[in-house]
Amino acid sequence: MEENTIFNYLGLRARLTPQVVDIEDLYLDPENPRLFGEDVEITPGELEGCHWSDPRAQWRLFRALEKSHGVQALIDSLASLGYVPMDKMVVREALPGKFMLIEGNRRTVAMQRLLHDNMRRARKDPEEVLATFRKIEVLVLTSTDADQAKDIFLLQGIRHIAGVRNWGPYQ
Repeated sequence: MEENTIFNYLGLRARLTPQVVDIEDLYLDPENPRLFGEDVEITPGELEGCHWSDPRAQWRLFRALEKSHGVQALIDSLASLGYVPMDKMVVREALPGKFMLIEGNRRTVAMQRLLHDNMRRARKDPEEVLATFRKIEVLVLTSTDADQAKDIFLLQGIRHIAGVRNWGPYQ
């Protein structure tokens, strides 16, 4: 018997396929709702002439998320525990073998920051920790073009409205 979850009710479970991907093949979403309506908003003209996969566009997105969205707490957690894939990131294949993040932009920034800082020797984290996020299992959204925008909207709404909640001091 299939589990009754909101993903089943919305028909999303059948369109989410697990796949292991290299962290280098994950791209930040230039339309990440987290960036809209804030001081770090990326305006369309700012990246004009840049494809979303352009390193300049990705670097601007990286810095915007890192600067204003609590990435340091994720970096600290990842550095001590490694990547624990309890709540898998959701992506869509944007180019062959290249995946645009739908959910998981902040986690990806934190993992990429740790890998970069270790590569340039600004940090020295254990290899066992770093290995947990060089290749990670994600859920690939396989919606048709007609359903993709709706499914992305639903996924982001579900994850941010009914997402993980902090435990209180007693718990």
